[in-house]
Amino acid sequence: MLVGAALLGLIMASPVFVDLAVNAQRSARLSAADEFFTAMLPGTNSFKYLGMYLFSIFDPFWVGNPIEQGYPYLSFNGLCLTPLYFGLFLLSFFHGQWRKLWPWQLFAILCLVANVWPKAYLFMVHYMGFNLSRFQPLTGALLPAFVLCGYAADYIMRNKPDKAPSLIVPAVFILPLYLMGVLTLLWLNTPKLSVVYIMICCGVTAGLVCFVRTRKPILLQILSVVVVFAYSSGLMLTRPLEQIQTSSPLVKRIQAQTNDGSRYAKVGGKISYLVPPNEEALLGIRSIHSYDSLSSRNYQRLVLQLSEEGAISYGRFFISLSSGSKLSDPAFSYSGVGLLLSRDPNGVKLTKTPSRPLLYTQTKNFDEVGNQVIFRGVLREHSELNVERITEFDDLKRFEVTPSDQKTILFVSQQYHPCWKARSRGNTLETVIINNFYQGVVIPPQTHEVQLEFKPYVLWSWVPQLLYILFAVGALVNWMRKRYSKPAK
Repeated sequence: MLVGAALLGLIMASPVFVDLAVNAQRSARLSAADEFFTAMLPGTNSFKYLGMYLFSIFDPFWVGNPIEQGYPYLSFNGLCLTPLYFGLFLLSFFHGQWRKLWPWQLFAILCLVANVWPKAYLFMVHYMGFNLSRFQPLTGALLPAFVLCGYAADYIMRNKPDKAPSLIVPAVFILPLYLMGVLTLLWLNTPKLSVVYIMICCGVTAGLVCFVRTRKPILLQILSVVVVFAYSSGLMLTRPLEQIQTSSPLVKRIQAQTNDGSRYAKVGGKISYLVPPNEEALLGIRSIHSYDSLSSRNYQRLVLQLSEEGAISYGRFFISLSSGSKLSDPAFSYSGVGLLLSRDPNGVKLTKTPSRPLLYTQTKNFDEVGNQVIFRGVLREHSELNVERITEFDDLKRFEVTPSDQKTILFVSQQYHPCWKARSRGNTLETVIINNFYQGVVIPPQTHEVQLEFKPYVLWSWVPQLLYILFAVGALVNWMRKRYSKPAK
């Protein structure tokens, strides 16, 4: 049944996987070095740090709230089962339950091993398809761990355990965790203790032992509510809505000076932290910078034409131009940048580029090299034909172009992607990559209008859903046919 459910889920998610494969093939992430992935793992290269890490999964609150500044254990990553669920997880290994639960238990154990043993994690990266995104493998064990907690709680309520094992469990497993907590405090060498949380931890553990002995469901319900308010609520970053700023004077100035659809660029390292690229969609502004885990190799080559220092972390970050030395190079004229942000002694300085940026052009002046189109010189030398954008959405653009007696090229200042499809009055047009990065469309003679639409494979997600519905209808019809075709007694 589990295999069938996994296969069905794979089929239904297949359009998303196809889009992911297309982007992954264009990125540099498939060839990332091992150090890129192992940097995500916690530092457990000694018994001391291994013990501290394991204790943080049990209860990291002994020395304060992990999300507050000054928390001494810097490697906490948000994975905490709390004493209640950690204890239930351990109880699932007792009273012969492993005979039924061993696949879940083995999976959780392997995830923990991969999280603390880099060679095991790298095996997953190299041979099991975990090279698309780096993460801590233990996150994959959270759902199985809670499934095991449910099985353990159900077993306890249905079967009265023997007296000896029910006392051995907390003595053999829970108490060493408390010892590990004391050692963690000694290792951290910090006088800061959260007496309240230590008392909550002891109370939850005592409540779990009482639940094992009495099998009262109300105890488990009370403990679950206590854990939610004592642990989970403390890890939530909350703030009143009226205190959350969704704009600033700087953002408003950028919006006002790029309202023609042009982009801005930050120049110099001292300004790189302003306006993170992953917030631009929220703020309604655009730049040439990026925060993209699967940025293409073409993008990484392009930014090296605009800045001495390119994207870092295999293209994930490109947050500013290292200097303005390449602003006059022809490559910069294609970027659509009309505003430069820099810092001087008086603060942030906004400077308009000398010439108005071109976001789209139509030209007869181009070279073809293989399956690529090459524009030479600055972009303004390739704008001899008039073109007007009449529709502008994230996934749809329409242009009125100048009819010509020969083939022309429409240049659009955005990254080429194979899922952008071009049409003109029902006829499919060829899309091309310009200068190894930009989006282009081949315009046949006597063409008046071009429509460019983004059509990723995920748009076909309705097909697997429809097949699922048809399968369910077929199963229902088959059941009804069998039910009503039985001869009357």
